[in-house]
Amino acid sequence: CSDSDRRLWFFMCRDWYYGVEQYTGHKVTNIAMGELRCQDRDGHAVHIACDYVVMAIGARPVTFNTAALIDKGIAVVHVGDCREVADISHAIKTAYDAANAL
Repeated sequence: CSDSDRRLWFFMCRDWYYGVEQYTGHKVTNIAMGELRCQDRDGHAVHIACDYVVMAIGARPVTFNTAALIDKGIAVVHVGDCREVADISHAIKTAYDAANAL
């Protein structure tokens, strides 16, 4: 079990204890005083009464075609989220390892 897994478990338990609800797969359309307006995965309008809103918007890897560099014999090192999305500690470690390989 990694540190990221332990942190995620801690936050999920804490959220459950304090009654925090999670709405995954929703697209936020408006944040107003006391209300969050969004669409669910099926495009239906959802209005959620709230005091606070915390958004975890996620990320996708950024692709970059490295074939031309590799064909010319230029070494390519994948750092951070370029191959798969991960947490900040992964980005720091892969960048550190890449710098040490120079």
